[in-house]
Amino acid sequence: MHELKEFSSSLGLEIIDTFVEKKTAKVPGREVFNDMLDKIEHGPPHPVGILSWNTDRLSRNSVDAGRIIYLLDMGKLADLKFPSFAFENTPSGKFFLSISLSNAKYYVDNLSENVRRGNRAKLRRGEWPGQKPYGYIYDHRLRNIVPEPREAKVVRQVFEEYATGKHGLQSIAEYLASLAKGKVKSNCAMEVFLRNHLYIGVMRWSGETYEGKYQPLIKKQLFERVQDVLRQRSKPRKSKS
Repeated sequence: MHELKEFSSSLGLEIIDTFVEKKTAKVPGREVFNDMLDKIEHGPPHPVGILSWNTDRLSRNSVDAGRIIYLLDMGKLADLKFPSFAFENTPSGKFFLSISLSNAKYYVDNLSENVRRGNRAKLRRGEWPGQKPYGYIYDHRLRNIVPEPREAKVVRQVFEEYATGKHGLQSIAEYLASLAKGKVKSNCAMEVFLRNHLYIGVMRWSGETYEGKYQPLIKKQLFERVQDVLRQRSKPRKSKS
C-alpha cells in the first residue's frame, strides 16, 4: 500500500478511494473487487482509473478480466496504472493488457494442473497427499502419514466401541471427545470419521482408489463391522400400526 501511494504521488494522481481485497483473484465473486467495479460503472461523472501493483492483483480469472476490458471499452474506466506494467488505454494497450491477464490465468491453471499431477504421482506411490486424518502425523522423511501413538489408540477404541452396536452417532461422538479431550463432533462429521477408508490403508481420491503404503490403524474386519452397524442404524424404523 505504501509503495502504491508513493507511485501515485510520482504520477500526480489523486487517490479517491482505497479497496483492500483479501480473497484470491483466482475465482470471480470477490465482494470488495465487485464493489469497486460497481462504483466505477455507476459512479462519478468524472474520469476514474484503477491503481494496482500488478495485473494479476486485479484478475486471474476470465470473468473479472473480461469485465475490466469491457469497462475500458465503454469508457467507464478511464485508465489503469501499475508500477510493474506499462498500460495505455489504446487498442494495442488493451490487447497487451488482455495478454497479461490471460498469462495470470494461465499461471494459475498450470499451477493447479501441476498440483493435481503431483497428487496423482504421490497416490500411485502409496503416499497420502491430503490433510492428515486424526490418528496420524506427517513424516517428512518418509513423505507419508504415520500413526501418532496416542491418537491411533483413540481411533481403535472408538471403532471397537461402535462395532458393539451400543452407540448412535451422538453417543459415539461424545465417547471420542472424552478420549481425545476435545469438542464433540457433529453426527455428520462422526459418520465421515467412521467411514474413512484411510484407517484401513485405502486411499480414495477424485473417484479413484489407491493402496496406501503406510500403516493402517484398524483391521478391515473391524472396519466392516462398523460399516454394518452404520447401515443398520441408517435404515428407517418400522412404525407400529
